[in-house]
Amino acid sequence: MALSITPPSLRCSYARTDTTSRSRAADRPGYLRTGKRNVNIAFNKEVQKRLSWRSKGTATRARVTMMPVGVPSVLYENDFLDIWDVLNKERIVFIGDEIDEEISNKLVATLLYLDGLDSSTDLFFFINCHGGDVSSSLAIYDTMQFLKSSVVTRCIGYAYDIPAFILAAGKRGSRAALPHTRIILRSPVGEADGKVDDVLNETKELTKIRDHLYNELAKHTGQPVEKIFQDLTEGKGFNTQEAIEYGLIDRIARPRRLSNTIHQQEKTAPGLG
Repeated sequence: MALSITPPSLRCSYARTDTTSRSRAADRPGYLRTGKRNVNIAFNKEVQKRLSWRSKGTATRARVTMMPVGVPSVLYENDFLDIWDVLNKERIVFIGDEIDEEISNKLVATLLYLDGLDSSTDLFFFINCHGGDVSSSLAIYDTMQFLKSSVVTRCIGYAYDIPAFILAAGKRGSRAALPHTRIILRSPVGEADGKVDDVLNETKELTKIRDHLYNELAKHTGQPVEKIFQDLTEGKGFNTQEAIEYGLIDRIARPRRLSNTIHQQEKTAPGLG
C-alpha cells in the first residue's frame, strides 16, 4: 500500500497496487468486494461476527468498556476545581462512607479549618451513611459541640446507627431530611473475642458507651432516657415524619421554589432548603 500526499491541500489518500488488490480481494467480506455501501441487517451481522473471536475453544464476545468518570471538576470563581473542594468552600461537608478513623480525622480537620475561616456562618453536614466506629464518630460529635460555628445537619438517603445520632446533634430548629429518608437507631455492637475476662471488660465498656449515647440523645431529642432505652433495645426505624415526632429532626426538606419577583427572593441556606 502506497501513501501519497498532495502538497497544495495536504490531503492524504491511499493508492492500492494491483497485486495488493488481487491478493486481498478474496479475503474481504462480500459487502466490501462489491464496492457498494450496504448498511443493512447483513452488514450489521457481519460486523458483529468479526467483533468476536475464539479463545481456548470458547467463543468470547469483544467488550468495550468505558473509563471511570471519577470525581467531576466544576467551574468555580473562574477556575475548575474538584466538586468536593467547591462544596467545602461553600461550607458543606459530606458524610457518605462508613465512619472509621481515617474519615473521622478528615472530617474533623475540615470542620476545624472552616470554623477558623469564619465562625459566624453555619456549617452544613450532609449525611448519607450506614454506620461506623463509635469512637471515631464521637470525635466528630465532640468537634461539632466544640466549634464556634453552628452545625446544621441534613440527611439524604439514610442514616443508620451512629450517623443518626450525629444527625440529631445538629443545630436545633435546622435539622432536616429529604422526604424518603430512612433513619435507624440501634444499640452499639461489640466484637469481643477471647478470654471470658476480655469479653466481660468489653461488655462493661460498651454499656458505658451505650448509656452515654442514650443520655446525649435524650438531650437532643427531648425524649425521656427510659423511653430511648426501651425503644432502642431492639432497634427502631423512622421515616421522616416519625423522626420529627421523635425529635431527631425538625422538618422535612422540600425543593425551593423560585420567586417571580426579585423583591420576594430571600437568601437561603446552601443545598437543600
